[in-house]
Amino acid sequence: MFFRLLKDALKVKSVRKKIFFTIFIIFVFRVGTHITVPGINAKSLEQLSDLPFLNMLNLVSGNAMSNFSVFSMGVSPYITASIVVQLLQMDILPKFVEWGKQGEVGRRKLNQATRYISLVLAFFQSIGITAGFSALSSVSLVKTPNVQTFLLIGAILTAGSVIVTWLGDQISDKGFGNGVSMIIFAGIISSIPGTIKSVYEDYFVNIRSSEMKNSFILWDF
Repeated sequence: MFFRLLKDALKVKSVRKKIFFTIFIIFVFRVGTHITVPGINAKSLEQLSDLPFLNMLNLVSGNAMSNFSVFSMGVSPYITASIVVQLLQMDILPKFVEWGKQGEVGRRKLNQATRYISLVLAFFQSIGITAGFSALSSVSLVKTPNVQTFLLIGAILTAGSVIVTWLGDQISDKGFGNGVSMIIFAGIISSIPGTIKSVYEDYFVNIRSSEMKNSFILWDF
């Protein structure tokens, strides 16, 4: 049923164009997740593979954080900024409350404020995460740790977050669905093969004889 609907949808030129455009944007995003930030020793993050915070960032960014790529921050600063703006509209910041009542014009002003706030959040989050992971790993994450390097990394990751948000906007305008949601969805889907591989290795390959009873192979015996 699904494939028949997809086949019928692809026959419509406008729908086909939107589908291919969305796939192209997601492809660009996936390529960016493999471009490591200059001056970073991404292999040092392997020591922190059990860290819940790192795993959460990996899930949202599509494993971009494990490579410490230019898209490592993903859309998380934008999502955080959106939450902040929504909270500020609850009779906290009068200007935002006023904009919230101005319809489409006010919505554009709030969107602009959200983007500015996300820039600030992305920059400070980038530096904080880089410094934190560098301190936690025994092998230095940053090859030349100094103020200039951290500022440069913060600028690169902030620019990457802006690009990812822009890619999401392009999907919203010219593709299918909500762009930010599609970016997050693409990141989650990309982590499934790695999860399956990890489960296979843990329960079928790297299992010790003393734990053999926990293997899926023997569950039916």
